[in-house]
Amino acid sequence: RLLKAWLTKKEEALNNIQTRNFRDQKELSISVRRLAILKEDMEMKHQALDQLSEIGQDVGQLLDNPKASKKINTDSEKLTQRWDSLVQRLEDSSSQVTQAVGKLGMSQILQKDLLGTVHIGEQVTTKRSKQELPPPPPKKRQIPVDMEAKK
Repeated sequence: RLLKAWLTKKEEALNNIQTRNFRDQKELSISVRRLAILKEDMEMKHQALDQLSEIGQDVGQLLDNPKASKKINTDSEKLTQRWDSLVQRLEDSSSQVTQAVGKLGMSQILQKDLLGTVHIGEQVTTKRSKQELPPPPPKKRQIPVDMEAKK
């Protein structure tokens, strides 16, 4: 529930970030900062998503209840899908802001600084990079279970 609430909060935050029709450099700078903060928040929370997914898989395999196991797996997949969707929307928003930088005809020094910040947000794709978010956790993990220990 906590991760669902956190995702909802971040989805709303992204919805409130202006990504086009900037009147001036100040509006653009605010959007760049908000995108960078959102990306940092996501990087910090990604480990929680990984851990939750792993624990859910472990519990699902240890349960002797197929219905409960299926519910855990379904919930985990939904969280991963929401995460992936948020990452994609963050990338799209960063691209829109990057395009706006050029349209405002900003000085090259300011443009370079802003683009550096915006491009950090764009590295949230599936390409491997030092500053990107890692991919979502694998769907299934096999754990050998000793039937006597399980009882």
